[in-house]
Amino acid sequence: QEKKIEMGKGLKNASFSLAQAKYAAGDFSTTVVENCSTANFKVEIAEENVAGVKLPIFRRYGGEDIGDGSTKELTGLAKGGAQIDRSRTQFVTALERFVELASLQTAFLKLDEVIRITNRRVNAIEHVVIPRLENTVSYIISALDERERE
Repeated sequence: QEKKIEMGKGLKNASFSLAQAKYAAGDFSTTVVENCSTANFKVEIAEENVAGVKLPIFRRYGGEDIGDGSTKELTGLAKGGAQIDRSRTQFVTALERFVELASLQTAFLKLDEVIRITNRRVNAIEHVVIPRLENTVSYIISALDERERE
C-alpha cells in the first residue's frame, strides 16, 4: 500500500514538473522524439527463490546514470533547460518506483497462486486421502479380528 502511494506521489510530481518545463520551454515533445534513438531505461527479469517458489523480479539495467550526457546537450540554460532536466529526473524516479511496484505485485500474485494450490492439496489430503486411509485401516483391523476369531 505504501509503495502504491509513493508511486502515485512520484507520478504526480513528475507530471507537475513536466507542466513546469512546458511552461518554461514551450512544447519540446517533437525535439525529444526526434532525438530519441535508443531506450535509456531498460528492465530485465530475474528469478528469486523464496521457500521453493520462483518469483519473478524486475530490475533496471543499463543506463544507470540519469544524466549520462546523451540528452544534456539538448538542454541549455535558455528556454527552461533546468526544468526539462528536472522533469526527466522526476520521470526516471517514477519509472523506478513503477518497476519496483510491478515486481512486488507480480510476486504477490505468484505467491497467492501457490498458496491456493497448497490449500487445495491440504484440503484434498484432509477430506479425501485421510478418510480413505482410515477406512482401509479399519477394514484391515476388522479382517484381522475376524481371522483371529476363526
